Amino acid sequence: MFWQRAVKLFNGKEKWYSFLVGNHLKVSVPPPKPVMIFDGDCGFCRFWIARWHRNSGESIEYIASQEPEVRRRFPEIPQSAYDTSVQFVETDGAVYHGAEGVLRSRLVFGKKLLAWIYYKVPGARPIFEFGYSFIASHRTGISKLNRLVFGKTP
Repeated sequence: MFWQRAVKLFNGKEKWYSFLVGNHLKVSVPPPKPVMIFDGDCGFCRFWIARWHRNSGESIEYIASQEPEVRRRFPEIPQSAYDTSVQFVETDGAVYHGAEGVLRSRLVFGKKLLAWIYYKVPGARPIFEFGYSFIASHRTGISKLNRLVFGKTP
C-alpha cells in the first residue's frame, strides 16, 4: 500500500524505491578510487560538491556528468540516471545513486552518522530518498535558500 502510494507520488518512477531491494548497478572496470558523478550544470550541486571535495581531499574523484569521459569510463550507467541524481561509483564497481550515493561518499571522509541512520533506523531510507528527490526536483528554489543559509562560497 505505502509503496504504491510512493510510486504515484514519484509519478511512477520506480527507481526511487529501488534502494529497498538493493538493485545496484556494477561497472565492469572499477575505478582506483571512488568517483562521484554529479550534474555540472546545477549550481546547488556544484556548491555541495565543492564543499565535500574540500572535506574529502583527493580520496574521491568528482566529475561532472556532462564530461565526455564519463560515458567512456562508465558505459553501464544509463544517461537517464545522470538526469535524476548523483552516481557514486565505489572501488568494487558498485554504483549508488541519490541519498544513498551521497551518504556512501561521506563515509569515505569519515562522516558516518547519517549513513548509520540510513542503514540502521527502520523507515529512514524512504525519508532520506524522499528528501533527496524533493531537493533534486526543486533545485532552483533550494539553491536560493542554500545561498541564504550558507552564503555563496562553499
